[in-house]
Amino acid sequence: MSTSAQYEFTEDQNKQIGSLAGSMRFVGFFSVIYGVVALLITLLAVLFIFRDRLPAGFREKATDYYQKANAKLPEDLQKQAEEYQSIR
Repeated sequence: MSTSAQYEFTEDQNKQIGSLAGSMRFVGFFSVIYGVVALLITLLAVLFIFRDRLPAGFREKATDYYQKANAKLPEDLQKQAEEYQSIR
């Protein structure tokens, strides 16, 4: 058993550490989102580079998949997707 006294934080220090933990949770969430977006961009870039080597019918299957996925979205997100398509 340890004979040294255990250190306890003050209430103010606990609040400061809790605030830091909340901020770092946001940073971690943002980092995960950024990583997923970066991965998607990378995959799209690779597909764009090698699009001439894609199997026959890939574009049609991808379009069908996109339409099915879009149909499952809530209505407000479907409108956003349509607006994005009109920009491109």
